[in-house]
Amino acid sequence: MISVIVCTYNRAKSLEKTLESFLGQKFSSDVLWELIVVDNNSKDNTKQLVEYFLSKFQGKLRYVLELTQGLSFARNKGIQKALGDIVAFTDDDCFVDKNWVNNIYKSFEMFQCVGIGGQVLVNWPNGLPPWFKKGDFGLDAPVGMHDHGEQVFLYTRNMGLPIGANMSFKKAIFEKYGNFDTKAGFIGGKKTFGAGEDTEFVRRLLKNGEKVLYVPSIKVTHNVLSERLNKKYIRKWFFQSGKKIALSEEYANSSRFFMKIPFWLFKEFFYCILDYIKNILKFNSKNRFYSEVQVIKILGGFYEIIKLKAYAHRN
Repeated sequence: MISVIVCTYNRAKSLEKTLESFLGQKFSSDVLWELIVVDNNSKDNTKQLVEYFLSKFQGKLRYVLELTQGLSFARNKGIQKALGDIVAFTDDDCFVDKNWVNNIYKSFEMFQCVGIGGQVLVNWPNGLPPWFKKGDFGLDAPVGMHDHGEQVFLYTRNMGLPIGANMSFKKAIFEKYGNFDTKAGFIGGKKTFGAGEDTEFVRRLLKNGEKVLYVPSIKVTHNVLSERLNKKYIRKWFFQSGKKIALSEEYANSSRFFMKIPFWLFKEFFYCILDYIKNILKFNSKNRFYSEVQVIKILGGFYEIIKLKAYAHRN
């Protein structure tokens, strides 16, 4: 059985479209599933909306309330309430493909793995900005895109990992390794420092030798909010992302430092600056902005390392 979990906070309008996309699912006769909407203490009409849809799902839809604010708390509540052997996640601003649940079911039967990440495509509200670079090493993460092409493969720790908009796991794996980190993720619709509870959980699995697969036939389409498609938002996203360097294994395992900052980070910063200058001279707008945010990301790392060391010194 598959338990699908959709966590939501004050997004009744987009949640309605997400639920409608589930009504069009096509199944093999042997697929058992349920849909759990976890309301993370919304102030809008989320509860009334889910109640309206209950009869349409013929007993497969459930409403769960999680009062503690935070996406990780909501996802963990969904896991707790799930009756299925497989727990699948998508977001309240996504449309699922008509074969989404069925393909999750078939993929876990076909492959020996504990988790699966699917393809997340993007619906651009006003077209793709000319400065936006797509691809594995592009600007996909800030807008919630996850598209590694059409081939199945095993994830490794050094590549773009599954995101919460389209990921599924055997429920037993949460009992073995714990749930999502409640210090990370969104709280009240805003990202916290260290956001990325989905990535952190998958890294935990891979570190322990578990197999997580990318399966492109499991597709969702993500509606990108217009406020995410501007340079200011993406610069801020990369600066916040860079702060996580201070908590990374690479930083913890560093052996050579200057002013509390590891040598390798200075080296990476130098190469990013060179790449940025090169793209300025080439008048390449996509590569120029991408190389700019790589510089910003390392500056975020510098900032957080210095701040944490200063805090530790004072205490």
